[in-house]
Amino acid sequence: MITNNKGTHEAKIAECIDAFERIGGWRRKHAADVLTKELVGEQLLFDAMNSHVGGVDLYGHLVWAERLGDIGAVVDHPLAVEDAKAIRMKTMEAIRTMQLQSEPFSDDAE
Repeated sequence: MITNNKGTHEAKIAECIDAFERIGGWRRKHAADVLTKELVGEQLLFDAMNSHVGGVDLYGHLVWAERLGDIGAVVDHPLAVEDAKAIRMKTMEAIRTMQLQSEPFSDDAE
């Protein structure tokens, strides 16, 4: 996971490690209820993001898409930054859980 194309290779690696440490900290703090706890503004953001899982492709990869829809409701009822981040993390954790459930587990799986 390299999110920055600028800087030295070492700086990119350090940034990646920092990002994974922050993500890991959030996951440890919220792991018990991340997929079940209802969050403030959750349905509002889900409706605007239009996330859909469409099954798996021929290789067993999860087919997932988002299309930014009408964000007027989000503008009319803005979310706190921390609430929006928690909702997106919940979405990404749900997608990752579905990916793991859809992946074939074998020694030769890539």
